[in-house]
Amino acid sequence: MFYGVKNLVRVANCRAHKDDIKLSDIVFALGCCTDNGYLRHTFQGDYAAVADFDLLCAAVENAERLGVRHHVGLIKTTDMYYAETTPRSPNWAKYGVLATDLGSAGLYTHAAKHKCRAVSINLVSDNETATAGLEDKNRASAVDKLLTIALETAYQFTDE
Repeated sequence: MFYGVKNLVRVANCRAHKDDIKLSDIVFALGCCTDNGYLRHTFQGDYAAVADFDLLCAAVENAERLGVRHHVGLIKTTDMYYAETTPRSPNWAKYGVLATDLGSAGLYTHAAKHKCRAVSINLVSDNETATAGLEDKNRASAVDKLLTIALETAYQFTDE
């Protein structure tokens, strides 16, 4: 990749699709599906964008060590995250998709192309089944946990 980068740790927010995923939980993107055209344009078909297993495992272990409530699984990447009227399909949750974010599929795809490791660590800022999102008073401590997991994970891979 650029500047000799070998390990990419992305931190972002996401919208959960399931009631059991609470605001301020962390969602680790094991793999991504998408409703945008970027991957279809790149491959003229579908592509399974996945996290690097070792980097993902290290991030999950850090969350567990810190006692952070988290989930690992499939997420949806969209280019319509901030749209006023975002189309929502009940099938995403029905088929095990935990959350929606804005960039994990692209990150994993570029990491694969450039033979890098990548993991996406997402803070649940809202849930499509809830009426309100993460309140400002809770956001700072949630972001602190997110960044601690990310930095400790990145540090573990600095010698490679």
